Formats: sequence, structure tokens, C-alpha cells
Amino acid sequence: ALLQWAGYRRLAVFVWIRTWAVAGLFMVAVILHQALRSTLHRLILRGEVGSDEARTFYASARRLLDYVGSIIVFILTLDLTGLRAPVVNALSFRMATLGQQPLTPLVLIEAAAIVAGFIFVAQLLRDYLGYQVYPALNVDPGVANAIDTFIIYALAAVGGLAALEAVGLGVGTITLFAGAFGIGLGFGLQSLANNLASGMTIIFSRALRRGDIVTVGDTIGVVQEVGIRATRMRTRDDVDYLVPNAEFISGKIINWTRSNPHARLHVPLGVSYGADPVRVRQILEQVALRIPTVEKFPAPEVWFVGFGDSSLNFELVVWIGHDLMTRPDRTKALFLWAIEPELRKRGIAIPFPQRDLHVRSGTLNVAITHPDDPQEA
Repeated sequence: ALLQWAGYRRLAVFVWIRTWAVAGLFMVAVILHQALRSTLHRLILRGEVGSDEARTFYASARRLLDYVGSIIVFILTLDLTGLRAPVVNALSFRMATLGQQPLTPLVLIEAAAIVAGFIFVAQLLRDYLGYQVYPALNVDPGVANAIDTFIIYALAAVGGLAALEAVGLGVGTITLFAGAFGIGLGFGLQSLANNLASGMTIIFSRALRRGDIVTVGDTIGVVQEVGIRATRMRTRDDVDYLVPNAEFISGKIINWTRSNPHARLHVPLGVSYGADPVRVRQILEQVALRIPTVEKFPAPEVWFVGFGDSSLNFELVVWIGHDLMTRPDRTKALFLWAIEPELRKRGIAIPFPQRDLHVRSGTLNVAITHPDDPQEA
């Protein structure tokens, strides 16, 4: 205002645009951004925490909003401050040439922005399907996972092609990249190609689905995500375990939830000789039926599996939900904590190894020396 009053009108406009106008732009952007996020939160989560699918869809919508808003504010800021042309000129130096098109940092930034935009849109579409469409149509989780994977990679591929086209790289450049990829595939990417092909086979054949409980080698876990290269599992110790997809195709995998919603658990137990096996069976069956996680149909069974060196050996066989099979040791401990007091109350002992020592007759000379008197024996 002082510069305007003093007659320096152009200087006043220059200073105003680069200070208060930029500050006002950021203020409006923050207020508008917060209003849009509040609207999304109210429409999607409806003022509550919401389901996992709703929270995931809200997070995707918020990421896309942040991405678009950041680009718009950045471009407007450059225009207001007059830095757009200098920044474009600084990023337009030639680094290389692909065909007839110069490769510059600005070209790479534009291509990356287009690809990122397509990826954010693909994630938003995938999460919207999981939030509204799949539950309404009762889509099988395996089919839903295949559709989600196809959407992500298809839109990412379309975004890559759009980025190449937008920066002026035509079909000839794509052919060049395809040839380079083929050479790399022949020299050192066979394992990657194998995992990619195995991932597509798993996804579209629905051999594995998110939520399946599988055993790979000595590791048991819950499938969290079937990716294009590797499958992410969460073990019973809450550790993420990445398994290359080729292992699921070529190796031996146990899928606990493929065809049956329940799994059978074996709890081994030994009691001392002299105990009534019929009484032991009754006690174990009663204990198993009192545990709420045990399925009543099929009913628990007690198997008399053999005569041990020091015990009569039994196995308590029960059907439980697959979620408990992710931690079999802890589940067995639950049964043992319940069984031991009942056996002790009924007077049935848990045996320990016993050995008979036979001493043959003979002469045994023993010398005892007192530590204070070495001459005394």
C-alpha cells in the first residue's frame, strides 16, 4: 500500500503477488482441502470408524485428493511468482535422445506424474469395488482378488503407455524398450519371469485367496496379499513372510481352508499305567466339549494310540476353526491347561520316565577321607 501511494504501482503489484497472494493461495488451498477431506470422511465413514473396506477406500480417496491438490497448488504458485518459465527452462536440458525425442528431466517428471496418477486412480477403483460392489454382489474373494490385480496392472500399463505418448515417445521407443527387456529376460531375469507367470496362474486360477491359511515348508500363516511376483503371508508370530510365487506352483503347499472351513487338531497325552483308559477317554471328551472354540459336530474323539515305555498314550482329536490353526502350539496349550487339573483331581497321574537298576552281587571297597584329617579313612 505504501509503494502504491508513493507511485510505484508496478513494484507494489509485484511485491503483493509474490507475498500476500501466495500466502492467500495456500490459505485457500488448506481450507478447501480440509473441507473436501471432511466431506469424504462424512460420506464414506459416516462419522464413525467404519469397516476395514470403508477405511481403505477413504484412504485411497484421500491420497488421490492430496496428489491432485499438491500438483494444482504447485503450478499456481509457480505462475503467481513468475517462476514457471525459469523452472521449465532449467529442467529442459537434454540428457539423452530416444529416437527423435530428447530425454530431459522435465519429460521424466511429466511421465512419472502421469503414471502415478493412473496408479492412484486404479487403487481408488479397486478399493471402491471392495467397499461397495463386491459385498453387494457377494463376489468370491478369489474372484475379487483376480479382478483387483487385473485392474491395478492394466491401468498401470495404460498409464505407462499414456506417459510415453504424452512426452512424445511413440511406438518405436516402446519397441526399443521391449527388445531391451527381452534381452534382459534372456540373460538374467528368468526367475522374475517365472514368478510373474506363476503369479498370474495363482491369481486367475484362484489356487490361493486372501485369508487362506497355508503351510509352506515349516511355516504356517495367513495369506494377506497375492501379488504378481510374490505372495505375502502373516505368520503366527505376526511376521510378514514373502514367498515367491514360483514356490506355490512347483512346491508342496498345504492349504487348510481350500475346501473345509475347519481343521482337525491332535493333542497328544500320556497317562500312567494302571489308569482306566475308558475313564481317561470320558475325561478328555468332557474337557474338550467345555472349550468354546471346539466344534461340536463332528464331536471330539479320543484315540488310544499305544503303550509307551512309561505311559498309556492317547490323542485328543478335535475340530477347530482355521484361525486357531495359525497358532497350533498356543491352541494345544489351551487344551493342556484345561486337561491337567481334571486328571489331577481324578487321581490320574502324568508319568515320567522310569528305569529299573539291577546290581549284581560282588565286593565293593569304598575309602572315605575326611577333609580335615587326610590320615583318617
